[in-house]
Amino acid sequence: MKLFSTSSVLKKAKTKQRIEIEGDLLKQLQKTLLEILKDVVYVCDKYNLYYSLSGGSALGAVRHKGFIPWDDDIDIFMRREDYDKFRLIFNKELGSKYSLRSLETTPEDGFPVVQIVKKGTIYKTSLTPSSNNCGVYIDIHVLENAPNNIFFRYIHGIVSLILGFILSCSRFYKNRKYLLDIYSEADTKTIGLIKQKI
Repeated sequence: MKLFSTSSVLKKAKTKQRIEIEGDLLKQLQKTLLEILKDVVYVCDKYNLYYSLSGGSALGAVRHKGFIPWDDDIDIFMRREDYDKFRLIFNKELGSKYSLRSLETTPEDGFPVVQIVKKGTIYKTSLTPSSNNCGVYIDIHVLENAPNNIFFRYIHGIVSLILGFILSCSRFYKNRKYLLDIYSEADTKTIGLIKQKI
């Protein structure tokens, strides 16, 4: 599966419309991301919902007392049962400032990760080529239940990887014209990975 992983490759690939986010622009993005996080944390605390920072966001909080200096996203974990409650109260608590992008709310986008998107912002990535809802966002990774039995947990993991790969490939196929156009100036390895996914 790692052979077909494209997320880190696409982040670094040369494109026609690529804008490097650094300096003051990066600081403004990080400020907006932090604002979104604070609003989500407020709602989670108000309703006693479990959440935690994950990935580089957790590392940055510990090692840098904030963002990793070059980081351009925030990731949090939320258990399935807490996310389901969060989704039900989302519009009441956060709907005026944010929209929720997920498989439940925007199945046409095929996003495997939940995203809280700030209304009135624009932040287009290779993951949002056809979406009208392409503002600044934070990711929520929903923690699903897994079997206690080690064998069944292993099978569950393999099936999850396969289904995630199929979803990723279907998104690449759906957006193939956009991806091949925007990455037409990329190196042959990047173009090859995109074509493999398509």
